[in-house]
Amino acid sequence: MIICILLLALILRLFGIEWDGGYHLHPDERMLVMVAQRITFFSQLDPQFFNYGSLPVYLLSGITQAADAFFHTNLATYGGQLYVGRILSALFDTGSVILVYLIAQRLWKNQQVALWGSLAYAIAVFPIQNSHFFVVDPLLTFFFIALLHQLITYLQEKRPNVTSIICIAIICAAAITTKFTGILFVPIAGIVIIYKHWENMGSILTLLLLFGLTNVGLCLLFMPYAFIHLPQFISDISLQLRMNNNAYIFPYTLQYVGTTAYWYPLKNIVLWGLGPVYALLAFYGIAHTIRHHAKDHHRILHLLILGSAFLYF
Repeated sequence: MIICILLLALILRLFGIEWDGGYHLHPDERMLVMVAQRITFFSQLDPQFFNYGSLPVYLLSGITQAADAFFHTNLATYGGQLYVGRILSALFDTGSVILVYLIAQRLWKNQQVALWGSLAYAIAVFPIQNSHFFVVDPLLTFFFIALLHQLITYLQEKRPNVTSIICIAIICAAAITTKFTGILFVPIAGIVIIYKHWENMGSILTLLLLFGLTNVGLCLLFMPYAFIHLPQFISDISLQLRMNNNAYIFPYTLQYVGTTAYWYPLKNIVLWGLGPVYALLAFYGIAHTIRHHAKDHHRILHLLILGSAFLYF
């Protein structure tokens, strides 16, 4: 059954992938493909752009240039990378469906719950829409859900597992180098590590050091020019963060002038991201989880999922 759900998810994400007839109407997508055009492995790796992370750009450029080199395709062109990027978004978001299924299996040990959970994400409106663009959000969502799955796995392990810590660090580094707001995943991981080893300060310090060094090292590998051009990186990220608080900075954010923080995105999640009926079911599920699982042995796992989503929101 899960195979059918995954096929449905993939079909919904790939159907109509040429939605704009090749006119590149999504501004973020257009910019990311333009940046990908600057990259040539292994002679020119400087994206000269840090509004978003370098990992998606390297991934797109690496795949298309490798395909051209080994299979004599013509995918490293502007148009070729646009459609390959959209396919990557669809594949990553289908991966998120798998992760939702695995998380539900771990939490409830119930095949029906896991199937319904994965189906719910597979047919949700906004993930399907986002997957038709080569933008960073489907990748970041995948890494967020992957982190939750890995943290749940880690909490359920009986002994400290160095491999799990390294996996957590890899996911966090991938998230940060996809979009800088992935930095919020780091304290979530840190809190889980501290919680699990609360009675052993030596283990906490050792594992946090391993996590931190691995995370920084991989960020350097995935996005080296952010460190090489640190002033530009800080300037680009600062401007993006200021935009979140001041809708007057860019012309394309003037549509948000006068909107109410938190209420505006929440309203649009209900009306368009999920739809009113689907949103009511989601809120009921959250309330049901809080009410019925507040005192069971899974409460820390439910708190991890709900708390992480709330923090990012």
